[in-house]
Amino acid sequence: MAIGDKKPVVMEFDKAVPEGVATLDEFGKLETDQRPDYTISQVTDLQAELDKKAVKSEVNEHFTTLDGTTQTATDNIESLQSDMEQAQTDISDLETDVSRLKTSKADQTALTSGLATKADQTALTTVENNVKSFAYIPDGAGPHNAVYRGISLGKTVTADQYAAISAGTFKGMFIGDYWTINSRVYRIAAFDYYYNVGDNPVTTQHHVVIVPDASFGNVAMNSTNTTNGGYVGSEMFKTGLETAKTEIKAAFPNHVLSHRKFLVNAVTNGTVSGAAWTTVDVDLMTEQNVYGSSILESRSTPTVFQWTHTVDKSQFPLFAHRPDMIIASRVTYWLQNVCSSVLFALVHGSGFATCSGASLAFGVRPAFCIS
Repeated sequence: MAIGDKKPVVMEFDKAVPEGVATLDEFGKLETDQRPDYTISQVTDLQAELDKKAVKSEVNEHFTTLDGTTQTATDNIESLQSDMEQAQTDISDLETDVSRLKTSKADQTALTSGLATKADQTALTTVENNVKSFAYIPDGAGPHNAVYRGISLGKTVTADQYAAISAGTFKGMFIGDYWTINSRVYRIAAFDYYYNVGDNPVTTQHHVVIVPDASFGNVAMNSTNTTNGGYVGSEMFKTGLETAKTEIKAAFPNHVLSHRKFLVNAVTNGTVSGAAWTTVDVDLMTEQNVYGSSILESRSTPTVFQWTHTVDKSQFPLFAHRPDMIIASRVTYWLQNVCSSVLFALVHGSGFATCSGASLAFGVRPAFCIS
């Protein structure tokens, strides 16, 4: 069939171009059986289609690149928006901080009060935990004398605490525990130390022995350097304890126990020569109460009998558990033991056992019982 007899081919976009052909040169390189016969017009149309295909590919590539650029720009915008939001949050936080700095004095006081309340709650929790941890210890003086705890029992002795003392259970109280009354610390030194002691009457009330941490000021044993009359005959015993007695009885109204003790009442040539049962309530401690034995008090000789009979014959558990409590406030204070014709025993604030002339003024740190 002659070329002139062929019917013109109507070519549609992308359909008249053989697969894999992008240019007219590539079309000419096809094998004869792979390419149809085209008229000159059709070849021209083929060129046009190839040109359209190239343009379309270029456009597609351009839009693909543009899409990538657009996505990158979108990502950048979103990142910028996130940065702006964070900046706004930071500004808000700064404004809050500034507002807090401008808190009124009343609000600051309330805040401080709140912190104090939290501290009180923490202290209360500590006390509750201590109470629970000691709950397994049996009631009675024996077990409670054997355990040191050392926590605050409050600012006054409660009715329940007095009931536990009276019953002899001493529930909720241990050696070293203390009450703080009018800024003075009153610490438990022993339980039932004087129980069943005495001539008439015998001490049958269950009781707690208390020793304050600090002294009640300085007082001399006598106005002159003499131990005549012993402890009972001293100005300390007669009047020097009055300030301490007044404060103690106000802190523990109607609960300070009067009981009987065997006290020195005569000294001959510097040696104790007499003693008798005496009623006491607030009393100086002895070397035995503090150290567990006599250290410097005058002793018997081959020719002189020493009247060292005493009911204060052992160390208070407080000082056995905590020897440092002997000088809790590092103040020198008197003991009742006679050391010579002019010297009474005392605890030096530096920590050593010693004695001093009776006319010198030193601390008054007594012991007493509550029941």
